[in-house]
Amino acid sequence: MKLVAIVILVLAVAGGGFFAYRHWHSGARKAPPAPTAGPQATYKLQTITVNLADTQASHFLRIGVVLQYPQDNAALAAELKDREYVIDDRVISDLRAKTYDDLATDRGEEALKQEIMHTVNDTLQKGKVTAVFFDDFLIQ
Repeated sequence: MKLVAIVILVLAVAGGGFFAYRHWHSGARKAPPAPTAGPQATYKLQTITVNLADTQASHFLRIGVVLQYPQDNAALAAELKDREYVIDDRVISDLRAKTYDDLATDRGEEALKQEIMHTVNDTLQKGKVTAVFFDDFLIQ
């Protein structure tokens, strides 16, 4: 009977230690540090004004888009300049499909930045844009 009690006690202590270890070490693990980005350059597209896709009321958007890319990628800088008309056309198409409600919140604005970055990067062949900024954003 003493042997059974000792075995149960040892198992209880071992189990408690195991669960305590898992509890303390199961917290959110630190994400690996993001790779440090080198110097960045920017390229500003022309200010774009489009009618939005609202059907109940007439709304328009005026937007200034600035693209950020790695400064050491001269080929990408040249491609952005050479293909600006294609980039503008694709961004305009994306913008015209939006409604006032799509863009009227901070969340909508951030989603638009991601969509523009995706659209631009799908157009480029010599590198990728790393961020999109707005230097003008007016919805009416």
